[in-house]
Amino acid sequence: MRSKFCRAIAASAAAVILTVVGVSNAQAADIQSPESRSENAAIVKLVPESVTTRLDTTRVKEVGAQGCWITEAWFRAVTVLGATFYKFHHRADWCQDGNRVLGVHFRTHWFSEVSATAYPRNVESDYVTPSPSWEVTSFKKHLVENCTFQGACISATHPWVKLILRGNATWSYEAGQN
Repeated sequence: MRSKFCRAIAASAAAVILTVVGVSNAQAADIQSPESRSENAAIVKLVPESVTTRLDTTRVKEVGAQGCWITEAWFRAVTVLGATFYKFHHRADWCQDGNRVLGVHFRTHWFSEVSATAYPRNVESDYVTPSPSWEVTSFKKHLVENCTFQGACISATHPWVKLILRGNATWSYEAGQN
């Protein structure tokens, strides 16, 4: 009986990452339909507080654009007990003129609220589509391993965040893990 209990605990530990919180912005009407999302996307929930965007007035003056924006979204992985396992953030700074995205001039990613057993490893995918264009996509994907305190890694996840930036100053995002 005890060994069945221990196996159940080990199986729960191996499946530490279960849910995704994210995939939204303040402009919920711009969110793509579930059919257009990747088949590899994890569970998706609308959580407007999981994104931020703000006007970059200094950059607007420098480039003469209608608007320059600093946009950030993140993916939050949680444990089977509901605690945050990690947050994977992606930020893109971009300018638009009302019809086109003029360019994405800065992009970065980072982790926050990382559990003691979560080990972010390497970037697996990193791209931005060409601009100027009506719509530009900025994508980041990373490898995260779930390791025991003894150092043995028992699972791996691949969180990703895709920012969809538009020339009319709207944007949306998708997030998940494979």
